[in-house]
Amino acid sequence: MKIIENVGYLNRLFLYGVFCTLFPLVGTSCSTTKNLIDANDIDYIKFWYMPKWIETPNAIRDCADIVYDTCVTKDSVIMDRKIIREYVKAVNKLKILKKELDYDLRISSLIVFKENRKKVPVCISLNGVILKNDTLMKGNKRMLKLIDNILYRHHKVEDWTPDFMKE
Repeated sequence: MKIIENVGYLNRLFLYGVFCTLFPLVGTSCSTTKNLIDANDIDYIKFWYMPKWIETPNAIRDCADIVYDTCVTKDSVIMDRKIIREYVKAVNKLKILKKELDYDLRISSLIVFKENRKKVPVCISLNGVILKNDTLMKGNKRMLKLIDNILYRHHKVEDWTPDFMKE
């Protein structure tokens, strides 16, 4: 009788230890993946962007200012699955900034899903500060290089010249 009581106690102790070990792991894995974007769920990404060298009187702090500045802004719709996967991978790696930094936005993007889900705005400054859903995030060089390849690489200076100045 004494042996059976000890085995039951050891089984409960073992199960309690397993529960205490696995529960925190499961809890943290769920919380870290809830904000990740799946590239397969995306229909397209719409970009609005300004030239890198343009000077503005005030720093651009709102994504909408880029979208509605039709004088110098260009736009593109990206539907290429490879580019979408690379961009989403970079966006998913962004880390929240702990402190407030100065930034001047130049690129606004809107991630649009295939289903009726809320669109995700991601706005990028050229110094590496990124706004994702109005939250300051720390960008990285890989993200900036990717954006440069997607948007700026194929443009010449003449592409940015307004039509009324061309003759």
